[in-house]
Amino acid sequence: MTSAPPARAVVVGSGPNGLASAITLARGGARVRVLEATTTPGGGMRSFLNERFGTVHDHCSAVHPLARLSPFFRRIGLQRSVEFVTPPRPFAQAMESGSGPLGRTVATFAGIATHAMLPPGAPLALGTGLLLGGAGLVAGWPIPIGGTQRITDFLVEHLEELGGEIECNRPVSPHDLPEEIETADLVLWDTDAELAHSAAGGVDRRSGQIGEAVTRRGPRRYGPGAAKADFVTNAPIPWSDARLSEAATVHVGGTWRQMASAERSVGHGVLAEHPVMLVSQPSVFDPTRAPRGLHTVWAYAHVPADSSVDPADLITREIERYAPGFSKTVLDARTSTAASMAEYNMNYVGGDIASGATRGLQLVTSGHAGVRPGSGLRGRLEGVATAPWTLPRRGWYLCSGTTPPGPGVHGMSGAIAASLALRQRRAEQSPRGRR
Repeated sequence: MTSAPPARAVVVGSGPNGLASAITLARGGARVRVLEATTTPGGGMRSFLNERFGTVHDHCSAVHPLARLSPFFRRIGLQRSVEFVTPPRPFAQAMESGSGPLGRTVATFAGIATHAMLPPGAPLALGTGLLLGGAGLVAGWPIPIGGTQRITDFLVEHLEELGGEIECNRPVSPHDLPEEIETADLVLWDTDAELAHSAAGGVDRRSGQIGEAVTRRGPRRYGPGAAKADFVTNAPIPWSDARLSEAATVHVGGTWRQMASAERSVGHGVLAEHPVMLVSQPSVFDPTRAPRGLHTVWAYAHVPADSSVDPADLITREIERYAPGFSKTVLDARTSTAASMAEYNMNYVGGDIASGATRGLQLVTSGHAGVRPGSGLRGRLEGVATAPWTLPRRGWYLCSGTTPPGPGVHGMSGAIAASLALRQRRAEQSPRGRR
């Protein structure tokens, strides 16, 4: 009896989950090709050089709370191949003087929770705070030496060692699919859910309405945007509270109540007077990021979706509240408004770097609940369990951070989707599956 030929797999998008799914497929024996729309792979895991100053900056993800804890990264040996530095404090909260210990502790948790781009008391934000806060206590919030690009470089090299291919400058239109997608045995989409459903024939891209024949949920919702600035400075940030200088990420936004109010405002399309911000200072811990005498600052503010507000002025003003004199250290600023974020990564609709994953139950309903791998009770239960990743076309799966366990650089969404694809492929190829 001859064995079945290896599956032909295509992965659309090369962010952390696209690369994780491609590696998992290749390790499972599939022939894999990754199609990337931009000039370089990596999605949110890319770095760039400010040639004028010789400084290295991260485009999107900069600090990696889940890098050491991800089962996928452990499986492929990321820690052995990419060097990280762990700052003394994983996180810290910038607050005005006079806050007591309890108020500071509560505010510190709120700062972590707002990574979900929600008010800190929202259920998903509370879960985010527990996950990321716990990760910080267990393994710190590490920073890759040389930039987040190092993670991408390792994943690409590992995929190519397994025989996988990556083609850049290959945008995929859901209305004009290339032949390799149409003829592939498996297609995994490291994209926002709307685009993947559109390609599968289940969504109207103009309205965002997923067809009733596929599922009965409404249009996909997206969250507030991120407005980002990358600074070159001639000194570290002069924090009034010296403890902030030891943190991988400084959360700016004040007390729990102040951050909750700010997040509600941007959620309703109104720029908060003092928006929630995340600030990282990688060159303090990684001297490879800047020549001697220079430093880099990475920061983004939560703003209304599609906002065109200037991030440089906004972020400088807010940092200055807790670090008087910061503005005088700034030599250069490269910015991305929320409105322009999708130009860098089309998954960031309106600047939502979570691609809608933190809105309601969309994290677990991004896929196609109508797909049923088998008949009977067992098949129905499996259909529900695999719903976040399956799409309404046989052999197609959603593998981006819009599926569980959600946004972040951990690769698990991609690894889970690819493992599911391989398992269902094997089941279909079995004698019982062919009946």
